[in-house]
Amino acid sequence: MWVEPLPFPHRVVAVEQRRVDGFRSLAQAGLLRETRQGTDSVFSLTTYGASQWTPLSASPGSGNFCYGSRHVASITRIGVADVALFGQAKEVQYETVYIHVPAWAKIAAVRKAFPLLNLELSRSLPHSATVALRDGRWSVVAGPAASVAEPIVSGSSLANGYP
Repeated sequence: MWVEPLPFPHRVVAVEQRRVDGFRSLAQAGLLRETRQGTDSVFSLTTYGASQWTPLSASPGSGNFCYGSRHVASITRIGVADVALFGQAKEVQYETVYIHVPAWAKIAAVRKAFPLLNLELSRSLPHSATVALRDGRWSVVAGPAASVAEPIVSGSSLANGYP
């Protein structure tokens, strides 16, 4: 949901109204609880929110909400990759869609507050990867699956600039 993983509880100052609105949409969805400290809002995870939260080991105490799993919907092109780099390899272009989208991610207020979330969940997304034949098996050597150090947390790289 956010560009950087966030710790909770999380304080949002009153002058950041767009951020407050985004957090409030997540409170409407049951993920967060809002308490006031002066003019600022402090948001903490609810029990339900904690069940939807994915902590990131690279940033202890921080994490992000997972809004589904990417699923390969179609392979749109298979081409030749740089043989000098990978030996027998193919460049694969494919499209993904989100599956197992939780109910909170379908709520209109959440989709409005996070426009790129709405966009990601509303269409197929193009990707590409290079696969190479090694020891009789095809494996990804360049592309999304080759560089993932943590389990994919859907949306953690979503650079939407909102909350």
